[in-house]
Amino acid sequence: MAILYLEDWERYPSAIADVHTKNETWVQQAYKFQAMGVANWYFHLALYNPALVGVDVYSENLTLDQKNMIMMECMANPWYIFREVLRIPDGEMKHYLEANRGNIAMFWCVLNSFITYVQQIRQTGKSLNTRFLIVAFHMFLAEGGTHILFTKGDLRRDEIKYYKKYRDCLPKWMWYLTPKDTDNQQEFTTLMNGNQTYSYVPQSSVEDANGVGRGKTPDFITVDEVPFLANAETSLSALLGSTGDSFKKARKFKKFHAILYTTTAGDLSTASGKFVYNNIKKKAMYFSEMLYDSRNRDDAIDVIMANSKCEDRAAPYVDISFNHLQLGITDAELRSRIAVANGSIDKTRRDFLGQWTFGSANNPIHEKLLKRIRDAINVKPINEIDDKYRFIVKYHKDPDYVKGRTTIMGLDTSNAIGRDAITGVMVDVETTEVLATFMVGESNLVTFSIWLAKFIQNHPNMTLIPEARGSWDGIRDQLLIELPMMGIDPGRRIYNRIVDAKDGTDSEKRTYREYSSGAPSERKYFPYRSMFGFPTSGTLRETLYVDIFKAATREGPTLIRDPMLIDELSGLVEKNDRIDHASSGHDDHVISWLMAHWLIRIGRNLEHYGINTRLVMGKLKFAAGDESPKQLAKVIKQDKLAIQILELEEKLNNARGGIEIKYLEAKIASLKSEVRNDDVTEVGSIDRKSDQAEADRAEEARQNHRPMTNYKFNPFTYKGR
Repeated sequence: MAILYLEDWERYPSAIADVHTKNETWVQQAYKFQAMGVANWYFHLALYNPALVGVDVYSENLTLDQKNMIMMECMANPWYIFREVLRIPDGEMKHYLEANRGNIAMFWCVLNSFITYVQQIRQTGKSLNTRFLIVAFHMFLAEGGTHILFTKGDLRRDEIKYYKKYRDCLPKWMWYLTPKDTDNQQEFTTLMNGNQTYSYVPQSSVEDANGVGRGKTPDFITVDEVPFLANAETSLSALLGSTGDSFKKARKFKKFHAILYTTTAGDLSTASGKFVYNNIKKKAMYFSEMLYDSRNRDDAIDVIMANSKCEDRAAPYVDISFNHLQLGITDAELRSRIAVANGSIDKTRRDFLGQWTFGSANNPIHEKLLKRIRDAINVKPINEIDDKYRFIVKYHKDPDYVKGRTTIMGLDTSNAIGRDAITGVMVDVETTEVLATFMVGESNLVTFSIWLAKFIQNHPNMTLIPEARGSWDGIRDQLLIELPMMGIDPGRRIYNRIVDAKDGTDSEKRTYREYSSGAPSERKYFPYRSMFGFPTSGTLRETLYVDIFKAATREGPTLIRDPMLIDELSGLVEKNDRIDHASSGHDDHVISWLMAHWLIRIGRNLEHYGINTRLVMGKLKFAAGDESPKQLAKVIKQDKLAIQILELEEKLNNARGGIEIKYLEAKIASLKSEVRNDDVTEVGSIDRKSDQAEADRAEEARQNHRPMTNYKFNPFTYKGR
């Protein structure tokens, strides 16, 4: 068995991490994992027999003992096979496989028998890595095993040819052919080990597609370019239906078994594309190196189930989707590849940008703006996992920094069962930048609600705006119990429509006074619980996808950062003057993000939630990096005025004498006049900021004593991006 987890080292007390391997890229990748904070950063360097350090498998001077030790290592240690044994033939040369985040993740997930979906751009080695796995399966990892290849017809012949080529590259003392080994374009056999590969291609008729793989009992299935295979749903249902018994048997006897999908991004306008996107890609947990630090396989599955839409522990799905930067390819190199390929816009987006397309439908975001958004993807997020519930939060800045910011988190609640998941997107109030996201597949709403309450507690300056549908009713009721027990007033931490109407009719004013008085408790808020949450239906959804959407994408394209959110933005289409996700697509992250922006941009009475409205969007232009020198000067002036007003109004709140009060009020009015006369109204909702003094004083003693953001911006030391 391969060393995959830290505790696995205990089974091999003599094993070492071979940092002296001549395949230096594997050592370099280990140190990259260490720099990322991975505790189990050296598993792929495992060497069970230290006597093999520095031994060249291809040397002509190997002793019989050394050959025996090498074969024993290969039978037990897949990492040794990938790192030291298998080579890439290039004429007379034989090259090592270079390690990167993509292939180490693929090997690790496959060796764990997870259902592995790998999406990479062209020419980044996904086919090469898959061939290494298949040849390793044939030569060392399996005995009496069956592998099935499902790929496009024009690729089948080449793939079989590559398997033979990589096998033939191995030292001759390692293998031999039997008279019964096949030598054709459709099968690949290694009968010395009893292993065979059968290949299948897509079928144009549903009836024929239903026959793919029938009668076979595979241990290993690889599917290449699955979104582009005709009748993929029918064929895969037939093919995967034959794995039940063989996989069960393999698990019992701890034999190698796996399902691997490899592809570029697909087209949502096709039936196969829709099926793959919704039933494979979006079902899976988005891969994080944090999985490497799981205690064992069961713990890793707990993490996958908690952070995905997987429905069955026996079939945990993982989505390994890395862009070019994450795989070590520079922007300049990518541009060169795109220029050489000279493909259509949609094909370029799929093959080189990792974007799913939707036929000829228009994405509502201009191509140049979408490129800016995608170019700003954070390739090194900081993942934080809860030790008890195993939920992962992806931070795009240092978590301690985020916890100190004033933020709003949109929450798409869905149904939290089956294909649905709960999605959260946290946005900075001052900059509108995305600071954190999570996607939780937990069907136990009580469990999730307890975790969410703790999350709210750990982010004391965060306001939650949940979508009022799906599972929200259950989550809300539990939060109304949990938060008061923590000493937190849910009415001031969760968006609610009573606050919106506090300045409305006499009846609404009276309701707000009753709602806001007294200590927080479950009993206090239950009569108003239907008012908690944001109803994303009718005109409000239209507002999100028209006004809010345009402002959020155009003003801060470099602030979105999160790959899953950007993936969903890339998949939006504009049909009949309406923006929506592509047919059968997803917009969970988008809705969460837009709700946060809605509250920031046009939400009313934000001071109730402890948000200093003079600072709302005050740093947007700095973060976006779009300012001209003239705009920069205006924004600096705006910030200085906001700080002066804030300081004076704090003095006014504490003033005792009438003369002092009149002086401060006059000074504040003068500064507000300067703000109004300065043409910077598009930056940070100046009008709303300038009318808050009276409301601030009324809300001076907030019940849960949430601290005001400590605003320390210094225009004289600001140096830009």
